[in-house]
Amino acid sequence: MSRTAAVVIVGGGVTGTSIAFHLAGLGVRDILLLERDALASGGTGRSVGIVRQLYPTPETTQMVVRSLEVFRRFGEAVGGDAGYVACGALIGVGPAMRATLEASVARQRALGVRAEVLAPADVARVEPRIDPAGLGAVLWEPESGYGDPTSVTLGFAAAARRRVVSPMTTGRMMVGSAIEAANARLSGPSEITTSFRL
Repeated sequence: MSRTAAVVIVGGGVTGTSIAFHLAGLGVRDILLLERDALASGGTGRSVGIVRQLYPTPETTQMVVRSLEVFRRFGEAVGGDAGYVACGALIGVGPAMRATLEASVARQRALGVRAEVLAPADVARVEPRIDPAGLGAVLWEPESGYGDPTSVTLGFAAAARRRVVSPMTTGRMMVGSAIEAANARLSGPSEITTSFRL
């Protein structure tokens, strides 16, 4: 196995495999994905997989809005099953946070987030089992939901491999099991040489 790659991705969770998938889609053919254990064995494997849309920065919000569309049509866009269930999401805040929540929702709607701020008394129309006492407002994201983080990770990894190694292209995508950081060295602007074990 070669000790160099055009792109080295450290971490085989949903983010690392998604990066590999998207880079392969842009034509990158020499991708090395390194993971110390199995794919999705870190934080991704312990995640509950909530897909919500309202985040404090425009960049994160834009990423999540685009990601939601991928989750909705994962089989077509990536391949496999994301286990996505569109059940909506409710997030309650205290009275002191209501104005901040309302301002945040107003900014995020311009980025494509479908959400509304409910008065505590109105939360029963979405979920009657919630006791609204003590709430100042409730964020309702009807298009949010949850998915299976491990299935998503494995789907991205398999799709990246298909994109990198196909009858029409040459390339590689390998999953290493460890990096010996003491032996790693940067040997150019886009090449990383390192020791690793498979």
